[in-house]
Amino acid sequence: MRQVFADADFFALLPERRDGERSWTLDIAARRKAAGEEAARIRATANGCRVELGQLEAELRALKRKPESKSKSDALRQAIRDQEKAIREIEARGQEVEDAVFDLKAVNPNAKSPEDARSSIEILSLVESKGREVQEAVERLRALLRPV
Repeated sequence: MRQVFADADFFALLPERRDGERSWTLDIAARRKAAGEEAARIRATANGCRVELGQLEAELRALKRKPESKSKSDALRQAIRDQEKAIREIEARGQEVEDAVFDLKAVNPNAKSPEDARSSIEILSLVESKGREVQEAVERLRALLRPV
């Protein structure tokens, strides 16, 4: 019987494409726009890394003319590799944000979460009353098991 109601609800909402208790729509354009803005903010942090990378590369080019500074040039090469890796990671994070737009999980935003609205006192009262019911049931079972 419940399924029939769900189908009736669906077909009642379908002509106007309205959302219901078990149906919802997503604005992909808005999601794309928000993700694009977030990705742009993330990628903007890569610009600072690119500036640093350019400075490191310029330093390395200047050091190549001085053969006595091998250890410093090795350190610069490592710093350049680290900076390039950081830039790649930032770019990948920006891409992940954009790709998440199309991750359409079936999570109903209209679902009502079942919450217990009882107060602590009410819950304690319920536990006490259920405890008394259990005790009475145990006493009845003992009475049935007593020898006659």
